[in-house]
Amino acid sequence: MGIVGKLNSATVSKNSTCLVTDSRFEVGLPELVKQELWGILLTYNLVWYQMVQMCNTLNGDYLPDQLSFNGALAHIIRLIVGLPYSSLGAIPRQLQNFYAMSGSLILEPR
Repeated sequence: MGIVGKLNSATVSKNSTCLVTDSRFEVGLPELVKQELWGILLTYNLVWYQMVQMCNTLNGDYLPDQLSFNGALAHIIRLIVGLPYSSLGAIPRQLQNFYAMSGSLILEPR
């Protein structure tokens, strides 16, 4: 697939649109491209922060790069999707279970 550019004129203008079909990245204006990239960067940093917290629950024996990023992201998404359906009293238990499963994300040594 790749990147498909659709321009309003023959030259690159401010109103150019960009479509990257492989990663579901659709924007219309350069300002929106910048906003989308900042959102992706913020998400990456928040996932990495949670991986640091998971390492702390493993008694500091592991570093974040020794955990599966994709696995951590999948568990975070599962937790976030389920939170609206949880009662307020159940959320601390869900967070405790979330951090308890950190051991399942440990990667094999290279």
